[in-house]
Amino acid sequence: MTEAGIRATLDFMAKVSPRSLLAFSYSCKEFVEESALYGHRYHYKRMFLRDKSWLFGMDPEDMDVATSKMT
Repeated sequence: MTEAGIRATLDFMAKVSPRSLLAFSYSCKEFVEESALYGHRYHYKRMFLRDKSWLFGMDPEDMDVATSKMT
């Protein structure tokens, strides 16, 4: 999904029943931008350069902001 699609999904989930659950995974923004690979250069090359598995990354600190509307 694109960043806009993810943000729209989180905005939608913020409006549904408080008992609703959402599980997702994400890659750290600094990993996607290749500024911190944490020793995982192979995985970076495979996931981002070859397979293009992830379109963008999120800063873990932003996750609190993105999900705070859901509580």
